[in-house]
Amino acid sequence: MNHIVDSLHCLYDKLCTIEEPTFKNPSVRVLYNEVADLLSTPLSSEEEKAVISRVPFHSELIFKTATLHLKSEKLVARSFLSGEIDDVFEETWFDKKLPYVLQAQAEQWEKVGVDLKANDNKIAMIGGGALPQSQVYFTNYSGVPVTCIDRDDEVIYLVKRVLEKLKLYDLPVIQSHGDQADYQGFSLVVMAAMVEGKVEVLKRIRETSDAAVCIRNPAGLYQLMREYISVSDVEAAGYKLIDQERQGNSISMVFYPDK
Repeated sequence: MNHIVDSLHCLYDKLCTIEEPTFKNPSVRVLYNEVADLLSTPLSSEEEKAVISRVPFHSELIFKTATLHLKSEKLVARSFLSGEIDDVFEETWFDKKLPYVLQAQAEQWEKVGVDLKANDNKIAMIGGGALPQSQVYFTNYSGVPVTCIDRDDEVIYLVKRVLEKLKLYDLPVIQSHGDQADYQGFSLVVMAAMVEGKVEVLKRIRETSDAAVCIRNPAGLYQLMREYISVSDVEAAGYKLIDQERQGNSISMVFYPDK
């Protein structure tokens, strides 16, 4: 485990030396892939806890990862809108496993009884970002327009224009902080892995709706890059765990309101 901690320190120090990093920079891609490979090291849950406890820059790495993704998404969206690239999804930094993850997630919902194709079904995606890959996939899969909710001014501007260029005019976009939005009328709310303050967002969802909730939770050492939330914290917010399964580097957890 020592080599994992030492390598993370080294890679983190290198990342900190790069000004305004985005995935368009080949050096950043290499560093990110090295970190991802390191975090994919098979370990027991106790070993994972031990490694995480020995990383003093845990919160800083989460922040840098979120900022890196946010800036990279915005850059790709602007490149697509300017005509510099033709395919907003093919030319992105996204993990090539993402289509598999999205399909697995939709199939999981159906497995636990979420009727995605019901006429009165409404799905919200919190933290969809400037590249609406998840929003578009779940819309195509279900046939129901999926609503994107994001707090960032530029993200909202960009995602609206991206959807317009894709001629997906019927996909709603709402600007709001996740812990301030009104979720009334939604039957399913999907929380992206990069969403911050997940507990407060969950409380708000429960206050305003009876929607089922799906959370993309970081798996294993990926907790070092994304905010983790425990099942007990979700249940304390008024939910009951229905199902969870590993999908890529995340665990997809589905909860129903605990009435």
